[in-house]
Amino acid sequence: MLSAKGAEQTADDKPDPSRIATLIESLKVPDFHDKSKIDAAEKARVDAAAKAQVELAKIGEPAVEPLIAALKDPDKKVQNSAAFILGEIGDRKAVVPLIAAIQDAPDSLFPGAICSLGRLKDPRAVEALVGILSHYQADVKTRPSRIHAAIALGEIGDPRAVETLLLLVKNGDLDEQISAIIALGKIRDQRAVETLSSVLDSTPPPTKKTHAANKIYVLRRVCVWALGELRNAQAISSLMRALREQEFYWVFDTSQPRLVSADSYTRFFTLGIGLGWEGTMAEVTGVPGDGPAWALGKIGEPAVEPLLNALNDKKAFVREACVFGLGYTGSSNAVESLITLTADKDENIRWLAAEALSRIADARATQYLMEALKKPNWEVITAAHLFFIRCGVEGSEPTLIKALNKRGTPMVALNFLNSGNAQLKTAAEAWARSHGYRTSTATINGQTTKWGEARQ
Repeated sequence: MLSAKGAEQTADDKPDPSRIATLIESLKVPDFHDKSKIDAAEKARVDAAAKAQVELAKIGEPAVEPLIAALKDPDKKVQNSAAFILGEIGDRKAVVPLIAAIQDAPDSLFPGAICSLGRLKDPRAVEALVGILSHYQADVKTRPSRIHAAIALGEIGDPRAVETLLLLVKNGDLDEQISAIIALGKIRDQRAVETLSSVLDSTPPPTKKTHAANKIYVLRRVCVWALGELRNAQAISSLMRALREQEFYWVFDTSQPRLVSADSYTRFFTLGIGLGWEGTMAEVTGVPGDGPAWALGKIGEPAVEPLLNALNDKKAFVREACVFGLGYTGSSNAVESLITLTADKDENIRWLAAEALSRIADARATQYLMEALKKPNWEVITAAHLFFIRCGVEGSEPTLIKALNKRGTPMVALNFLNSGNAQLKTAAEAWARSHGYRTSTATINGQTTKWGEARQ
C-alpha cells in the first residue's frame, strides 16, 4: 500500500494566534479515576485539550509568553501541558521560567518542565536538574522526576552532570540506572568508563523471561551501548565478556512485514520504554547491531586483535558477532581475514564478512568487492549491496537486481527502494509484491544510502 507523505495545510488548519487564550483554557481537563466511565462530553474535553496542545505548538513564538504565564496556573494539568508545549516550540525564553518551575512548583509540574529543559538543551538548566538527581533516596513520588532529569541531562550533554549521574548509576533503582547510563552515553565523558564496565561485569545476564529480567537485559544493553559511545579501550575486556552472552542476539519478528519507502533510513527502537534511544537496523536480520560487537567496533583499532582472536570460538553467534564487529572497526588490519572468511563454510559468516568489507575504506577490500561484481558472486553482491549503491557504477543495475532476485532479503529490498535509483526502486517494489510485503511512503528518522554518493 502506498500512502502520501503528507497533505498540504488547508486554511482551516493554519494556526491562529488570536485563539491562544482559548486554547490554554482548553488544557483544563478533570481527573478521571475510572477512564472506562468517561462519557461523551468528557471525552470531547480530553480530545479538545490534546488538539489545543498541538495547535499551541504550531502557533509557536506568539504563544510563548502566555504559556510561560500558564506555568503558574492553579490547574496542575495546565501547568504541565504548558511546560511540555514550551519545549515543543523550542524558544529559549522559556528556559529560566522552566527552571523556576522545577525549583518552586509541586512535583506534578516536573515531567513537563524537566523534559522541555532537555529538549531546549540549555546548559543553564544543569544545576537545577542535578539538584533533582541529588535526591535519589527521596520518596517514590519524586522518582519519575529523577528519571526525567537524567534523560534531560543527557540531552543537554554538559559534563558537569557526570558525577551526579554516576552516583545515580550506583545507588538508583533499575529504571533510574538505565536513564543515567543513557545520559552518560550521550555526554561521552571518559569518567564513566570504569563505572559502566563494572555494572556490565557485575550484572549477570537474565535467564528467565520476566518483567524484572527484561529490565536487567535493558540495563546491560544500554551499558554496552554507552561504552560503545565512549570508545575507550579500557572497556574491551568487559565488552568481550558480554559478546559471549547470547542475550544480545535475536531474530526480528517479521509477522507484520512492511517495506518503507522514505526520504530517510528507517530505524527500529529497541528499548520500548519511551526513552528515545535508537537501536540499529541490524536487528532486522538478527545481527548484533547495537550489542557488544557494535560497541567494540566503535572502539576501533584496539579492538581488532581481541575480535580476531575470538573468531575460533566454538559458539557460532560469537564468531558471527566478531565478524560484524570487525567491519565496524573500519580497520585495514581486518581486511585479509575478512576476505578469507568470505569463503567460510558457514553461510552467515560469509555474508557478514562481505558486509564487513563494504564498511572498510581499504583498496584491497574495494578491489575484492568490485571483482565480485564482475564475476558475479551473488552472495557477496547481496551482502555488500550498500557498497555498490554508494559506488553507483554505471550499468551495474541489472547485476544488482539479479542479485536481489537470487539472494535478496527484506533489508536489501528496503535499501534498493530508498536508493534514489529508479531501476532499483522498481525492482524492489516487484520483489516486495512477490514476497508478500507491502510498500509505503513515510517520513522516518535516519539516513538512506543514495546511488553514487561516493562519487560526490
